[in-house]
Amino acid sequence: MDPREASAAADSAGAERPGEARSHVPFVVTMLALSIVCFGTIAAFNIAIDPFRAFRTGFSEARYARAWLGTRRVSKGEVLRHGACRVLLLGTSRVERGFDPSHPGWGTAETYNMGLGATNMWEQLRVFRYALEHEPLEHVVVGLDMLMFNSNRQYEWDFRQSVFNTTKRYPDYRLGTVLSNYAVESSRRVLERLDENVTDANDDHGFLPKGVGAGFDYRGASVKLLRGFMTNPKSYGPYMDDGSRWAMLKEMVETCRARGVRLTIVMPPSHALDMEMLWVSGNWAAFEAWKRRIVEMADAENARSGDGDVWSVVVWDFTTHAGRNAEVLPGAGEGRVMKDWLETSHFTSAYGDDVIARVTGAARDGSGAAEEGLGVRLTGENIEAHLEQLRVDRARFVGEQPADARMVRNLWEQAQRSRRSMATEAGG
Repeated sequence: MDPREASAAADSAGAERPGEARSHVPFVVTMLALSIVCFGTIAAFNIAIDPFRAFRTGFSEARYARAWLGTRRVSKGEVLRHGACRVLLLGTSRVERGFDPSHPGWGTAETYNMGLGATNMWEQLRVFRYALEHEPLEHVVVGLDMLMFNSNRQYEWDFRQSVFNTTKRYPDYRLGTVLSNYAVESSRRVLERLDENVTDANDDHGFLPKGVGAGFDYRGASVKLLRGFMTNPKSYGPYMDDGSRWAMLKEMVETCRARGVRLTIVMPPSHALDMEMLWVSGNWAAFEAWKRRIVEMADAENARSGDGDVWSVVVWDFTTHAGRNAEVLPGAGEGRVMKDWLETSHFTSAYGDDVIARVTGAARDGSGAAEEGLGVRLTGENIEAHLEQLRVDRARFVGEQPADARMVRNLWEQAQRSRRSMATEAGG
């Protein structure tokens, strides 16, 4: 046979006949099985660790306090979803760290602290709506900070992953808690923290009791916070109020009135240096207008209730340059521990206990009666006199602590120079 014919015959013999194509089924089945194993392993890992306490595994029940802080909105939403809440505490990290839900003043153990760091009225309204739909609410306490009305503050990334995000379908939400990258990362962080002395984790009622270690640099931490507030557009760098957040507060007030849910608005304590930042940044007039508007809204709703309706909204203000809010920051190496403050932005839970006692009229056993001179209950009748007293307190503080007041002004001027420098560079 001709060599060329022999080669052609061999090729013909080795070629696949029409209709005898190799089947891809084994490959597909193998890949599908591997995928199921991989995804199943990831899901099993996240369910076992349960960093959001969504499945109530033995591990999560014992180790929930080790949950990663980066997904606090997801985990706090899960705990709220599984528990019963009659008293709901809303607000920023000042509420989260300062208002203990176990305080007897709330009148029930079914109290949940839904304070969230760097939150705003948009987020808080959606937490309120969720709780109202799923919980037997009797009393809502809203800790209001002016920064919650800053239109530059949008929702935090983990809020989109939480049960409070009504645009996320439940199957998508649940898949996110078992198969997403943030679920894996959260589980990994929980394992990393098992042997750590965790001091920054929420308890079973959303509270974040936090202290400071020996030798803590109060002044350094406070300067860092103040500088951040002055430069961050989500804070005062610059502060923007487009008016949209007021409708959200109004919905909360009107809904509580319609449902007969008690409503207490609290302006939590703010350290005098934090208050001075409002003054030097040119936001004091906005601060006063903000208080007036809250009082006007409360008075209007109370007037609608009439004499025959026991419902009312109560407004308390604990912001001032005076008293416990003017506690002097320890100097470097001084070794003194502050009584009422963790730094200039957050007060201690002990101070928070006194605020709760003043608001509710019930103190902890053995702690004595509520401090009479602490805080002011605001109405339209006393708001102007109160604002005038705040200005007087501010002037007195500047006279008594001129160095610290000057420090705040210097920080503001530095922030302004830095902003102008960046604007010049951006312009060419």
